[in-house]
Amino acid sequence: MSPEKMIELVMSGKETDFSQELVSAFRNSFPIENLRPLLVSDDPAILSLGSYIIYELGPKARCLIDDIVPHLGNSDPQIRGTAIIVLKECATKFDAFALGKVIKLLDDPDPFVQRIAMFFVQSCERAMLDVGVLKTAEMYPGTIFEELPNYLGKTIFRLRRARPVSVEILRELLSDESPVANRFGVGLATRPRLVVDESFIALAAQVDDKECRNVLKWSRERPCLPYAEAMKL
Repeated sequence: MSPEKMIELVMSGKETDFSQELVSAFRNSFPIENLRPLLVSDDPAILSLGSYIIYELGPKARCLIDDIVPHLGNSDPQIRGTAIIVLKECATKFDAFALGKVIKLLDDPDPFVQRIAMFFVQSCERAMLDVGVLKTAEMYPGTIFEELPNYLGKTIFRLRRARPVSVEILRELLSDESPVANRFGVGLATRPRLVVDESFIALAAQVDDKECRNVLKWSRERPCLPYAEAMKL
């Protein structure tokens, strides 16, 4: 059966069990744009299939980024989490709006989405993190998000200079009353610098939050980059 026929059946509601076949087709030159109807569908089953497929395609889904960003506001936590994962793979520092929406999900009510947002802070490129944090501050003035850029850099005469993560920065974030600041701090504390600094992890361990503790535990057991090790600097 052709991928066009599979999508036709999916969109008609007659069949949705073509996940592996469609992933294979998109990986093998079937135009990615043909996935768009699934990503904008109002049918939860069809949208869920589209979400799964972009998860599998990763960077190949870049051309659909404008259709993926709305998933960050979907009512299904799994779809929101998947959108974060996919955007980490296919977004760039030039996708400020998308990155800002991702950082905002540090404030998501669902623990699963909080965890994925922390993983984004932990593992995305620094340039993407800087842009995302600045955009979130712009979009949500008067909130904790407006304060986060100060932990990543300083603006002097219109020039922004990055600040390296330090013990002082982490202490401020991890002792803050805001759970968002705590989660941001945990994400920064576990960002690899060829090693994951155990002293940073120890600082972050004071946060009394289940998902924060999970991220710290997994960072000790298996750092997010294969060549990273946990040690005290």
